[in-house]
Amino acid sequence: MTIKQITLSGKPVKPHKSFSCPDFKAKAAHVSDRFQYVDMWLRQSGKTGKAAQVYWRQAANFYKANSAVDALAKPLTSYYCMLNMAKALLVKHGKDMASVQHGVSGYAIGSKTALSNERVKFKASGVLAELSNFFGERVTSDDNGSEGVNLSDLLYNLPHIHRAYCITIPSRSRRELFIPLTNCAFYRIDGCSDTFFRGELTSGWDVGQRTIGKLPAGFEQDIHDVSGATGIRKKKRFSWAGRSEKQKIATLEPYHKKVRKKLLHIHDASGFWYLKRDPTSGISDGLVDKNPTVIAFAAMHRLSELSRYDPDKLSRHFGNRYGWLLLEFLSRTLDQALDDLTSEITSREVL
Repeated sequence: MTIKQITLSGKPVKPHKSFSCPDFKAKAAHVSDRFQYVDMWLRQSGKTGKAAQVYWRQAANFYKANSAVDALAKPLTSYYCMLNMAKALLVKHGKDMASVQHGVSGYAIGSKTALSNERVKFKASGVLAELSNFFGERVTSDDNGSEGVNLSDLLYNLPHIHRAYCITIPSRSRRELFIPLTNCAFYRIDGCSDTFFRGELTSGWDVGQRTIGKLPAGFEQDIHDVSGATGIRKKKRFSWAGRSEKQKIATLEPYHKKVRKKLLHIHDASGFWYLKRDPTSGISDGLVDKNPTVIAFAAMHRLSELSRYDPDKLSRHFGNRYGWLLLEFLSRTLDQALDDLTSEITSREVL
């Protein structure tokens, strides 16, 4: 039994950076400045686009300012850049962001300066709650007696700094949350319409049942040998053949959303995707089941609170053994969020 990649207008169908409304037929946009590209796109997108443009331009100003400040001030400029990018996305999709609260708060426990003592509470309303809704997440409030999520766990769940986290935090050095995949695409079984997502383990992860046992629920080893590498597939299939292009896309989109709940990308690792483990695959401690953009927003908010109200404590965090991890987070997160939200706003792959 053989399989082959499905195509649209002659183009192989692969996972798309946009979670919400990917344009599978559009060609990738190669741009030198994502802010300018999105600004142009919003200007041509009617009333909601022009309303979103104000927030997007504000985000661009904070992004430029971010390069001119030191580490103690970066959480502030970074957070307000992310806040305005998120508002631009939500306004473009019809949300009114005027006078809306941030939707997140933070506090500290204990006297020791430690990431695990910095807590973040998610609210039931506000910008972050709307962002969670946008990514199809269940929104609840941590205000009813819950301690919220600690900053260490939030950073642990971000794929773009996960390797840095595991290098820095010895207790989790052998507990990686993400399994890297390459050659990811959607394949149809030859002779029928059954279609599924498939990727291949990178060489460092091709270790038999030790890796297969870590797969999240709904994924398994693929028996089809495409290139000699170990294939990983989503068990559930959808029907593809014998339909118009419009009907095909209509069946692909909800399936793609389910795949992308677990399949994440890093903006500067083109060609690779990262499959996130879940509690059924042997990890529960420290796992935060939210979209990375939501997690990064919440983590940056807590650091921005420290920057505003307790810079001395923030300085002590930087001086701790995990200080390099915080610097990596501040150095890489804006570009990751910019890449993610550019694709969400425009529905395009932007490179």
